[in-house]
Amino acid sequence: MNEYPTEPRWAPATPGDDQLRIGRTSSAIVIEWRGIGRLSAPLAGGSPTFVPEEPVRPDLLKKFQATELLACRRYLAGRASLHGSAVALGGQALVLVGASGAGKSTTAMALVEHSGASFLADDIVPIDWVGTIAHAPPVDDALWLTSEAREHFRISDAAGAKRACPPRARGLGPAPVRAIVLLEFDDAASTPRLVAMTGHDTFVALSQAHVSFSLGDNEGVLRDFETRTRLAAALPLLRLVRRKAIGGINAAVNVLSRYMRADGSEDGRA
Repeated sequence: MNEYPTEPRWAPATPGDDQLRIGRTSSAIVIEWRGIGRLSAPLAGGSPTFVPEEPVRPDLLKKFQATELLACRRYLAGRASLHGSAVALGGQALVLVGASGAGKSTTAMALVEHSGASFLADDIVPIDWVGTIAHAPPVDDALWLTSEAREHFRISDAAGAKRACPPRARGLGPAPVRAIVLLEFDDAASTPRLVAMTGHDTFVALSQAHVSFSLGDNEGVLRDFETRTRLAAALPLLRLVRRKAIGGINAAVNVLSRYMRADGSEDGRA
């Protein structure tokens, strides 16, 4: 375990998250992921420094560096990221968000396997702005799939926890974001439904998807509000509702593919 000479003053923890701590010393913002490592960002400027704990599985550390640590560095630099997965289809990006277990990685893999999409990102989706247009760049080289999803895609390996699975095609550059889609399950849904979200629901969904490392002070709260407001103003947010059984994933992917290939005049209903 690494030793730290100055103990930070920690901000109140996010309910349900006992792994992440955010605090500050007199000279730095400190962000700690228990069991993984600690990042220190000097308040006076300069590059943040990350020190991993020992031991950390190399594959998990690689995934962490390509996702959560990337999002943290971006946040400290004033750049936005979303919890989700992203693919490019027809020259535009589709960002999939939702609660843990909502099928973001599985849906992204299905879009690549069955709809000709190219993989951009899994777990963390960076959002970069070119003028008023949001872009999603390629930042990862594999999707992490459950054993059920691996079986569905006929990926032969041992059963067990999530594993890294390279996709058939990977995006070669940033793509302008067409829409953000919130994935939800409803076993009463006879067919997948894609509907436009508006008003308060939109802002709640973006708040849950936006990756924030705020200390919870007024400056951080205002900054997060401005980021989410900009996203809401620039991008349509849609809700895709389908049955949970993975056998229905192809029908859901067909709905998303039709939306991405439409001319943009649709209102989000399929």
